[in-house]
Amino acid sequence: MVVPYAPGIATAPALYDNLSFNARSDLEPIALTGDVPMILVRNKNFAPATVPDLIKHMKENPGKVNLSHAGVGATSHLCALLFTQTAQVTATMVPYRGTGPALQDLVAGNVDLICDQPVATGPHIRAGSLKPYALATADRIRIMPEVPTFKEQGLDNFELAVWHGVYAPKDTPKAIIDRLNKSIRSAFAEPALIKRLNDMGVVIPEGARLEPKALGEHLKADIQRWDPVIKASGAKAG
Repeated sequence: MVVPYAPGIATAPALYDNLSFNARSDLEPIALTGDVPMILVRNKNFAPATVPDLIKHMKENPGKVNLSHAGVGATSHLCALLFTQTAQVTATMVPYRGTGPALQDLVAGNVDLICDQPVATGPHIRAGSLKPYALATADRIRIMPEVPTFKEQGLDNFELAVWHGVYAPKDTPKAIIDRLNKSIRSAFAEPALIKRLNDMGVVIPEGARLEPKALGEHLKADIQRWDPVIKASGAKAG
């Protein structure tokens, strides 16, 4: 059996006290299959218009800004934690049972902010019901060329993407891993697939980033990255 995983596999060791598997050693990496950078957005009536304005406002009003997310451990929750810790501000975290309800309340003006994926927030941005602050990526992306990065707005060291990888069970023969990796590489050579993924805001890995070793290293680095962030917040998923 081959299983795809997003960042949840990297945050599970910090969020759960009794995991039934070891995220570092019980999976055989096959290939990283894409990154989707996160974007911070606000409801259209929330006044601070830029990232510096927002940080200033949050420092002057500690805990009064409502930052919604799709539930403890969701990427929107992780993004909220990382943003507040990086910017050294505090906010009231407002959990929902999924991205849909969180976005619905944000559009209605019941909460102030969310940090989520462009595929979820994009339609609302284009409709004018949500306003973007910045993308948590090194470079602007093709589907939102008008949206700056956090670095462009003065907040360094704030990059976050929903990444996806394909794994197999521990001790899967190398020949099978290599065959699956080759198939993924072949798929990423198809122009139609490239366009479809790019249109969704997905950044497709290239070159050495498609090697199984790269995915293994990426997972271990992400576990190390999120462990202190989650522990500092006190968040637990079970």
